[in-house]
Amino acid sequence: WILCILIIFSNILNAFTSNFHRIVVPSIFMNLLPKLSMPLLVLLFGWQYLAVEGFTFGVLLLYILIVLGLGGYLGFLGQFKLNFNRRKLNLPLVRRMGEYTFFGLLGSMGSLLATRIDTIMIPGLLTLTSTGIYAVSMFIGSAIEIPARSITNIASPLIVQAWERKDYAE
Repeated sequence: WILCILIIFSNILNAFTSNFHRIVVPSIFMNLLPKLSMPLLVLLFGWQYLAVEGFTFGVLLLYILIVLGLGGYLGFLGQFKLNFNRRKLNLPLVRRMGEYTFFGLLGSMGSLLATRIDTIMIPGLLTLTSTGIYAVSMFIGSAIEIPARSITNIASPLIVQAWERKDYAE
């Protein structure tokens, strides 16, 4: 449950940082750091330098570093402010926020399922060797997709701002 909380916070901080049109440092924390650290942890576990507890602690430490790094970067940008004003939160606003969060969660789950259902179904239909070949090609496709995600992270806040101003040409 601690890992889930850390992943949630890292995703929230990453989305918040993209609102300020800053994606390079968050991409390093969210994409590069796990892609370098996780294989190292797996190798250390495979070579029996780490026990299960050490591997688990390593993964938790990785996500703690991500959350602290993103929070520190937001602080460096002068955008990390923790203030809670109860008067600004009214029931209709909280309800709209809850509905938005619920549909966002459903959309994220559907997207995740749509992109991963093939790796769940292939072992049942084909051999594990075929599944391995398919998974490697999927990882290559994911690596190619990283620049597209960066462009989306830049474009999303700009599109939202233009939409709010009703500047459809932009």
